[in-house]
Amino acid sequence: MSLDVALDIIGTLRMMKIDEISEEKDENRKKILKKELSVLNTEEKIANGLLQFEVSENVRLSVMDK
Repeated sequence: MSLDVALDIIGTLRMMKIDEISEEKDENRKKILKKELSVLNTEEKIANGLLQFEVSENVRLSVMDK
């Protein structure tokens, strides 16, 4: 997978997560969704080379999984 494709996937997932957060009524679920959005934001920064991969093992694996 090319970096452009990975960035497109992460961007699409971020937009979907933002939409999901705005539609969610349950505050507890919103907190969970915001954490998921934070992970996607971190993944995007890593993919763009703005952060080192050592930020979090979970984030690194998550980027590779996508």
